Amino acid sequence: MKARALSMRCALVCVSLIIAAGCGGSQLQTNSLIPTQVNAASAPHGESGTEGPRVESGAEGSWMDSDAKMLDLVYVAHATDGRIDAYSYPAGKLKGRLLDVDADGLCSAKNGTVFVPEGDEIREYAHGGARPIAVLRDPLGAAFQFCAVDPVTGNLAVSGGAHSELGVAIYTAAKGRPTLYKGGGVNGSYWSCTYDDDGDLFVEGITARLGAVALLELPKGRGRLARVTWNGGPRHLGSIQWDGKYLAVESAASGSASTTVLRYSVSARRATLAGRTTLRDAGSPLQLWIHADNAVVPNQGPDGSAGVLFYGYPAGGKPTQVIEDAHQPRAATFSQAQNPEFAVTTYHYDNFRTGWNPDETSLTYNTVSSSFGLLHTVTLDDQVDAQPLVVPNETTTRGAAPGKHDVVYVATENDTIYAIDASSGTVLFDQHLGSPVPSPLGCNNNGPNVGINGTPVIDQTANVMYVIAYTLDSGTPTYRIHELDLADLSDVVPPVVVSASHTLTDGSTFQFNATYQRQRPGLLESQGNIYAGFGSFCDFDASTSRGWLLGWQTGSLTPLAANRLNDVLATSPDSFFLSSIWMSGYGVAADPAGDVYFVTGNSDYSGNTYNSATNLSESVVKVSSDLTQVLSFFTPSDVSELDIGDTDFGSGGVMLVPPGQSTTASPPLAVAAGKEGTMFLLNRNSLGGFTSGGPNDDLAEEQIGGCWCGQSYFDAASDSVPRIVASGGNNVTVWKVQGSPTVNLALAASSPQLPGAQDPGFFTTVSSDANGAGAIIWAVARPQTIPGNLTLYAFESEAQTSAPLETLYQGSAGSWVDYNGNADLVPVVANGKVYVASYQQLDIFGTGGTLVKPAPMGALGVLRSTIGAAHEVTGTLVTVKGSRLTLRTRTGSVVRVDDSDARRRERSAVLVLGEAFYVMGTYDATGVLHAAAIVRAKRSQATWPADR
Repeated sequence: MKARALSMRCALVCVSLIIAAGCGGSQLQTNSLIPTQVNAASAPHGESGTEGPRVESGAEGSWMDSDAKMLDLVYVAHATDGRIDAYSYPAGKLKGRLLDVDADGLCSAKNGTVFVPEGDEIREYAHGGARPIAVLRDPLGAAFQFCAVDPVTGNLAVSGGAHSELGVAIYTAAKGRPTLYKGGGVNGSYWSCTYDDDGDLFVEGITARLGAVALLELPKGRGRLARVTWNGGPRHLGSIQWDGKYLAVESAASGSASTTVLRYSVSARRATLAGRTTLRDAGSPLQLWIHADNAVVPNQGPDGSAGVLFYGYPAGGKPTQVIEDAHQPRAATFSQAQNPEFAVTTYHYDNFRTGWNPDETSLTYNTVSSSFGLLHTVTLDDQVDAQPLVVPNETTTRGAAPGKHDVVYVATENDTIYAIDASSGTVLFDQHLGSPVPSPLGCNNNGPNVGINGTPVIDQTANVMYVIAYTLDSGTPTYRIHELDLADLSDVVPPVVVSASHTLTDGSTFQFNATYQRQRPGLLESQGNIYAGFGSFCDFDASTSRGWLLGWQTGSLTPLAANRLNDVLATSPDSFFLSSIWMSGYGVAADPAGDVYFVTGNSDYSGNTYNSATNLSESVVKVSSDLTQVLSFFTPSDVSELDIGDTDFGSGGVMLVPPGQSTTASPPLAVAAGKEGTMFLLNRNSLGGFTSGGPNDDLAEEQIGGCWCGQSYFDAASDSVPRIVASGGNNVTVWKVQGSPTVNLALAASSPQLPGAQDPGFFTTVSSDANGAGAIIWAVARPQTIPGNLTLYAFESEAQTSAPLETLYQGSAGSWVDYNGNADLVPVVANGKVYVASYQQLDIFGTGGTLVKPAPMGALGVLRSTIGAAHEVTGTLVTVKGSRLTLRTRTGSVVRVDDSDARRRERSAVLVLGEAFYVMGTYDATGVLHAAAIVRAKRSQATWPADR
């Protein structure tokens, strides 16, 4: 057997020289196999390096350790007996053995499936599986064969052959009957093959002149092999691999103590030598495998028993690791563990809005603290306020690289949706849905444009995305809801203009007007409907702007027959209505029954218009899925003070605690907090209503700090007690949800103070491995200055004794230049990566990345309103007397302001003494600033723009 491996090349070349070239299609039917071979995966077996149990039939029983499916594996075929050993990667521990095989070669697919050409059949094994799951009939015969799997289509290519059948057999989707390809000037043997990332197949071959190495290409979608011209081609036939950028060709003289890997760039049927990698101590490998930054070499060596060598790639040099018990190996392939990939299809991951990914195996305390950092930065066309969404294994049909990709979808305020490869950061394609609306009503608590503000929602079953775009159509602001095909982001059905009407208390009809409504909360898909909440722009035109909840049927985008208008009063003391749904972008939630939850903001600053029947301001609201009924609500007892002070309860969203978790609490729970900083734990069956003068009918109340934010949740703590993660103020606080003796919250831990000079609060998500404790809390801290850097944090979720939560990672994550709009950014954790979208960029983080230090912000200017005012001043409100105001600026000077025009035009926020305001207007000859608009400013002067 040992001699076979060393002499196979020469024998194959000699036989193949007599074969005539041609082009044809020998096709054989596949044979799905339910093997009778014993599966000894769960049977006792020896320690690493020993064989599995014997089977009475005479064949040795294949086996795999119970944890093999969870590990990355290197499969190694041996020349002595053809067996295949599976070693953990990168540890190199024996984890399984496939016997009763005589492997000619090995290859693996993106999903971890391993293919083994063996004589006239090809066996297919699932990752970590001990029995073949299918067998394909192989027309190429018994000679040594190579194989490769197209990462785009999943097609399987097998090259080699003997006797009258030489060529390349290609199985569509690794199934069915193969098509046999020949030609390209090769009339000798067909040797190694590989696919590039775009689905182009490369094959080595031998021409009639002995020793002349030919390179063939079967471009994606083509029907013939074409000859590629070498520039500095190898002198010796060797295996080829695509390394992610170059065609890597093994070239070693027989008996050499080292192998050279030649790296070629390939374009327009020409292979140009781009570099060399020397693998010292690697003698004559028949097949090497390149994965990421490692080369795995089954080393024949001078004596044929050197083992499997790992090298850094493309650095090469001496091996970094040796699997010594892998004697006389002749082929190897890397197989990636396929833990179910996590899809992020909606805001905060699910309709409860927990922000919890319980299936993250790659990002652990160790990997995040030691080797985590920025991998890629993707340039976008505008500010991002919506949360990115992630869809694994999406088949795209558009752009430069159509095919299967893990895709991250990012929507910008320029009404553009990007489809980006979630691993490489390559922009696959984008879709522009129209022209955004610049500074609506002159409101400056967003970027210069408002386009796609609320996070879209994805329906994986239908393979579509629902998104609402705000566009300027012939000077008129318009909302449209789109249903877009994920494959190319084209409209599946014609988009529908958002419109609605509702009857007020006096019987008049109130019409939805897109000019005055801001669609900000994340969209919700539930019970076959899409829901969206609407609020205002800076509370401007409060006589016309009111809080809406609207819905449409999936598939047709037919509007629901009913809608929800939170304030249906015909009049109010100050003609100031609102009761908006804005929640700092947090998504509208839904429970398993389909009931919908949201939180409302302030209404008339007189403090006299709250009414649970006609104006549910400052409230958590539960409505039926058809939007016809308010099923329950909770209003804090100080609702009048909240309205008077513009202290919105609705600055934060409502999170639902998932049912059936470890808590013994009997009622289903919800949690919400707002500007005042009180976090309320509520019974979803009966949220608590309103008690004038108090006390509130809730389950618990805790102070977390001002919350322009939303909570997260996880149930992966060492004590099996569920946790709520709050992010009010400038700290993460973790609370146990206790069910005995009564339902309550208990503080479990808190983080060090995070930076942030905008409104208090920020957003978190949680990742954990379902197999145990060790959850990680992720947070994006708001900037310290404007313009300024955002900061990505990772914290351990459980503190040691009374110490703060341990910081695993802290690094810059993009920039923010919107001085009056909070960075309400949600870190998205999926499949070993973390995604943070910000101002004109998407950052992708993961293991092997680099720590990013804060970037200088001098080149970036702050985003100003386009209202066109001659002067702009920011300061603290000192006095209010009628229409006369005084502000104290950052320099200590006092500015006199006349707000009569701003009030008349409904361009003034609710004025609260001691708060900071930004005034746009024109000075008169006496030095009074006549305000055209007044908006709330951030408390920190570091975020204020320069006065002018």
